[in-house]
Amino acid sequence: TGYILATATLLANRAIPGFAVSPTLKYIATSRIGGLPVMALVVVAAVILTAYILRYTVYGRTLSAVGQSRAAARLAGVKNGRVIAAAFIISSVLASVDGLLLGAYIGGAFLEMGQPYLLQSVAAVVLGGTLIFGGSATALGTLLASILLILIVTTMQIMGLPPGTQDMIQGTVVILVLALAGREAVTRTVRKAPEGKTEDGIALKKS
Repeated sequence: TGYILATATLLANRAIPGFAVSPTLKYIATSRIGGLPVMALVVVAAVILTAYILRYTVYGRTLSAVGQSRAAARLAGVKNGRVIAAAFIISSVLASVDGLLLGAYIGGAFLEMGQPYLLQSVAAVVLGGTLIFGGSATALGTLLASILLILIVTTMQIMGLPPGTQDMIQGTVVILVLALAGREAVTRTVRKAPEGKTEDGIALKKS
C-alpha cells in the first residue's frame, strides 16, 4: 500500500520538489519563544495531549484494552475494528502534520524526505516501552526514548559512521528490545494463567 501511494504521489507531482512554505509553518519550524524552539513546545504539547487521551478518555482506555487483548475487549463489547481503524487514521493525520513541519524546517518538500526517520520512529516507540505485539502505550516514554535516540544518532554521526552502519545499529537495538519485550510478555501471560492454555491473552481454565 505504501509503495502504491508513493508511486501515485510521484506521478501526481511529476517528481518536482516543492519549495513554497507557509509563513505560519515556517514560524513554527524555525522560530523561538523565550529561547525555546517553537517546534519543541509543539512536541511537548502533543505529548501531553496524547498522554491525557490515552489515560483519561474512553477511547484511550478502549485502545489500551484492544492492544492488551483483542479477545477480551471483544467479549467486553468493544468494536475492535472501529478502534483500530481510528488509531490508523489518527496516526496518518499525525504523520501528515509531521511531514508539514519537516517540510517547513528544511524549506521544501519532496517524496522521500521522511525516509530516514522511518526506522527511528519505530525505534523510539519500542524503546519507550510500547510493545508492537500489543499492550499499553506511554507517550512520555516515547518522548524520552526519542531524546535518547537523537543522542545516539548524533554520537554515531560525530564518530563518522556510515549511514548504513547507523541504520544497522538502530535496527539491532530494535530487534533486541522486541525480543526481550516479547519474552517478558509471554512469561507474564503464563504466570497469569497457570491452570491452562492462553488464547490471545485470555486464560482458559481447566474444566
